Amino acid sequence: MIACAPGARKLVHKFSLAPLEANRVDLKGKPWPVQVLQIKREHDRAHPVDGMNGRKAMALRRWEDLNPDRLRYQMIFTDTNTVTADQMQEARRFIEETAT
Repeated sequence: MIACAPGARKLVHKFSLAPLEANRVDLKGKPWPVQVLQIKREHDRAHPVDGMNGRKAMALRRWEDLNPDRLRYQMIFTDTNTVTADQMQEARRFIEETAT
């Protein structure tokens, strides 16, 4: 959940680390890379918040620019309720590039 803190102009991301800690993920060790792959409806491509150049995407891209070794971000838009084989290849390529 992303919310604006009262009296501030910063976005604060609120989440719980409990599921990670319960699965014995080392949160104090070396930072791990993060991949964010969003699959969205073609209808949302021009949306001012959730679209290709929306506020959320632009914020994630700024984070990506600050931490290129740790964070990668990509959006895939689909015309149907399913992801095509070409789009699956694109998603697979994105994940594999990050893993290497």
